[in-house]
Amino acid sequence: MAVIGASGAGKSSLLALVAGELPAWEGHVAALPATLLTQRTELFQDTLRGNLLLADPTADDARLWRALADAGLAAHVATLPEGLEARLGEGGAGLSGGQSRRPALARLLLRGAPSGCSTSRPRGWTAPSPLMCWPASPPARWARAC
Repeated sequence: MAVIGASGAGKSSLLALVAGELPAWEGHVAALPATLLTQRTELFQDTLRGNLLLADPTADDARLWRALADAGLAAHVATLPEGLEARLGEGGAGLSGGQSRRPALARLLLRGAPSGCSTSRPRGWTAPSPLMCWPASPPARWARAC
């Protein structure tokens, strides 16, 4: 699903309403639990593993690699000598701009919510900024579109 509109049209407000972060002025809002990928993501000075385990401290390596694959970052991490132990700087230093959002997406996937939503525009999107939602196991083609 994509909700498309110009900046200031209310896409983020709609997302906050559906996520329960804003109360409805009238009526009733019903939604399944979801995890949000906002325009600003936090990555910490830690290993990639440490940043991912914030979402699920019990996740084993297989789950971490699956989340990285679904987020479109596993191939790059596999080329790093340190792999999951690669150190990230604050804000994702050590990753390219496009790659720096992918650990946050992998964390979102590790949380196990039945769906997720993002207010950020995927790379190559030419329409106004969308509000995108996806199932907990997004198709691989979605990760490549980010």
